[in-house]
Amino acid sequence: EDVKPFADANQSVQGPVEAGLSEYEQQRLEHIRRNQEFMARLGIPTTLSTMEPMVQAKAPKPRIRQANAKIEFAPENLRRSGRVVGKAPDYTGELIDRLGDDDVKTRKRPRSEATSEEKEQELRELLDNSRRWLQESRDVLLKVCNEDGKAPTNSNEWKLAAERRWGPKVSTMDVPDWELYVTSRLSVPPPPSPHELMQEFYAHDTWQLLICCVLMSRVSSATVKHNTIAAFFKRYPTPSDALDADPEEVLSIITPLGLFPTRMRSIVEVTRNFLQMPEFILGLQPPYKVYGIGEFSYHSYLLFCRSDFSV
Repeated sequence: EDVKPFADANQSVQGPVEAGLSEYEQQRLEHIRRNQEFMARLGIPTTLSTMEPMVQAKAPKPRIRQANAKIEFAPENLRRSGRVVGKAPDYTGELIDRLGDDDVKTRKRPRSEATSEEKEQELRELLDNSRRWLQESRDVLLKVCNEDGKAPTNSNEWKLAAERRWGPKVSTMDVPDWELYVTSRLSVPPPPSPHELMQEFYAHDTWQLLICCVLMSRVSSATVKHNTIAAFFKRYPTPSDALDADPEEVLSIITPLGLFPTRMRSIVEVTRNFLQMPEFILGLQPPYKVYGIGEFSYHSYLLFCRSDFSV
């Protein structure tokens, strides 16, 4: 299937004013930026609608000045001095100074606050927009195509597609069937839910979803989880990047999450298995049990990457 020509994936995001945005919206903006890089790496163009900011800064209402009572001003050609002998001026300086003193001063009206119903409606629109964006982003990110925008048709094209998606270490793996290698790793996420779950932002990428679960496990603060996981994927966007990571550098990024030795080993084991398996199969029992993947991560994988609701 051909990929339709859209706008350049490297186009910069024109985000809204971020002050006052919810944690969920801040996550979304971060994922837009990261997904742009992902799309550019894959050579996949994208639609402008996937890049639209969810919350548009509202244009300030024009300030309307209420008209005061008409002020009587002296005409420009009015003679203000009494230099003509025997004739007094029509306007003296004292009278001019008093012009407008009797005007009724208008009181400024206080700025009206949004009602609770308006706030709820705005939140509903924000979440609806976010779910639409998630679905559109997934549709784009899960397209597998070669450099001319068409689906791979031979083993070499499937191998190149795997390298663009998961990094250069893919080419060092012993893979008998490159199409199976790619398709067994591609996510099949369900439609976005209304529950604002962090895993949904990573459901388009099986490796990222598993690493996200490894990092977010046993962490209560949503802000800490979001900031740390976003920083990790910014530094290591592919499994090839993560497999070469310096442990000290990883430590500097994920320290806020705690349990570093366990998390570091889990990152390495998940990444190694993800890259090496000819067909990616995950389970809770050998031979498909991977260190660091417990029930939480495995069930997240089934729900968000396989659309399996049997758990």
